Amino acid sequence: MQTCAILDDAGVPYTWNRVFGPPERTIATYAVRDHADIVVLDASHLGFFHREQPSTPPENADGKG
Repeated sequence: MQTCAILDDAGVPYTWNRVFGPPERTIATYAVRDHADIVVLDASHLGFFHREQPSTPPENADGKG
């Protein structure tokens, strides 16, 4: 996985877990149980997480035409 490769290259110690269940609750449960300082989630191939796309204002949003 690209995320692990980046952490490995940087020498950052980490633990890796694959978890199953309702995404928000499952991630939160494991983070609390394992006393995680930070959670890094690579959701690039997961359909239930979507990257937030920057919003583009509609044309004429400034009210000038």
